[in-house]
Amino acid sequence: MKRFLPAVFVLTRFQIIFIFSLAALKYLLITYKIIDKIEKPFVWFCIGAGVIFAIATGIMGVIENRGQSFEEWQSKPKNSVNEKILSYFVSWGFAIPGMLAYVVFLYLFIPNSISMFIALYAGIVFRNCISFFKAKKTTLPDEQ
Repeated sequence: MKRFLPAVFVLTRFQIIFIFSLAALKYLLITYKIIDKIEKPFVWFCIGAGVIFAIATGIMGVIENRGQSFEEWQSKPKNSVNEKILSYFVSWGFAIPGMLAYVVFLYLFIPNSISMFIALYAGIVFRNCISFFKAKKTTLPDEQ
């Protein structure tokens, strides 16, 4: 128990700085009503990213229907400009929607009140508990 409590209730400097900087950013966005101004362009940007994702998935499907995986096709040196453009388009077609989803996910869980901060801290403590018991289980000798 003496090792459990310090291991579970620890927050790293990076976590503290990251949480407070994002909380300050969310506070500014809400306080100065910047969210209201960027909401409509952001929705259109997300719809556009979804269309790009669908097109990139279709291009990847066409490449894979020709009998080779996309990774093999992408790793081969490209001779034509169209193949280079398609390769970059498919790569960014998967990266951009993923980044947008990450931004939305972060915005949802950034604390903007004390109760949200307590819930976030409880999640960090729960994750530390799992890590502690997982590390403890791997260090125990096998019983046979």
